[in-house]
Amino acid sequence: MTPRWINRDDFQQILTLWQACFGDGEAYVRLFWEECPWRGLAAEEDGRLASMLFLLPGGLALRGRQAPASYVYAVATLPDYRGRGFAGALTERAAQFARAEGQAALCLLPASESLYGYYAKLGFVNAFAAQQWELPQGFPALEAFDADWACRSREDCWGRLGCFAWGPAMLRYMAREHLFNGGALYREAAGYAFVSEQGVKERCVCAPGSAPGGMLRPLDERGARWLDETRGLGYLGLTLE
Repeated sequence: MTPRWINRDDFQQILTLWQACFGDGEAYVRLFWEECPWRGLAAEEDGRLASMLFLLPGGLALRGRQAPASYVYAVATLPDYRGRGFAGALTERAAQFARAEGQAALCLLPASESLYGYYAKLGFVNAFAAQQWELPQGFPALEAFDADWACRSREDCWGRLGCFAWGPAMLRYMAREHLFNGGALYREAAGYAFVSEQGVKERCVCAPGSAPGGMLRPLDERGARWLDETRGLGYLGLTLE
């Protein structure tokens, strides 16, 4: 297995791997490929891209402090190559890269309950609590999504609690992806709301959270301190999962 960075010439192989593991259509994968500010790692075996993961830029925010961090997304391995440690090796390579770059942590949201144990073996711990909201009532649809304003709204709402902070480029892409999937965006008093057929993905209303809502792997003392100060109750919220 040879790990390497994903490059723009890899689209067809990434599409094959993505569809084999997640089942999304080409238009969705192409939207991610062309508009999301990703960096990706892949494992090559037998001349094929057998496994992949993507790193999305963000940070750990708490009471006015912020440290760079990455969100680990779309971890996948072709069925014929599973059980050989490829995803774990790529995750470790991602941690080494992020640490060398001066990042404080890796964060992720496991796709199923069983994966919490898997990622715990890779050094991740429960760090975020899921929040639930009522559907917003009587608020107007957002005619245009201002990503800089959305960043400020998120940090005003959850910065004191401790949150994973997305930058404007990522929030702009998330709004685009949300609308692509048939979701709606609303403006309300405290900020915005992302609403889909499945319910509310995020509102700028700080609600109590208790169920596991994501994991974090500290890479230096800043990540460890953020984890200690938030006591496993930080806010992750809006993701692409």
